[in-house]
Amino acid sequence: MEEAQLGLEEAGPRSTPPRAGPARSMPPTSLTPILPTCVCGMKTVMITSWTAQNPGRRFAKCALGEDGCGYWGWIDDEMCARSTMIIPGLLRKINGMEEKMVEFEKAARKWEAKAVKLEGKMKPLQTEIAKYKSANKQLIRCAVLPWLIVVLAMLVMRIDNSGGMLQICGIVENP
Repeated sequence: MEEAQLGLEEAGPRSTPPRAGPARSMPPTSLTPILPTCVCGMKTVMITSWTAQNPGRRFAKCALGEDGCGYWGWIDDEMCARSTMIIPGLLRKINGMEEKMVEFEKAARKWEAKAVKLEGKMKPLQTEIAKYKSANKQLIRCAVLPWLIVVLAMLVMRIDNSGGMLQICGIVENP
């Protein structure tokens, strides 16, 4: 047991992986080991080591912690050298991606808040646009239409100044 305790102190296992966010627990399956009972007679707790020497390797520890008997032992077999080289790099990548995801989520919430704020500003502007459209229609009816009628009448009708004759579309009438 002293050997195992030395290994624990060297490895310095942590109970959680070095990442932000909610803790993830392993669902109970047939792969979940049956935890041993420690010297105190208490059931042990399972902890995962996230050190460089034992990344992702699970061990059992006395549930009373430092106040207990000090029991601990590995649950998982030792990993091959390649696994201990690859897993920390993969964990760093995952952690980096999770950090970026948190940043993107913050940015998305920020943009959503701006969109809501802009939508609030749009409603009064849409009301104002509707007023201007209505006013524009009235302007056309009251000011532009009479002038348009006058201009069209001047184009259609011409007064012949020399003989005092009225010409409408090229037809001469004698008064």
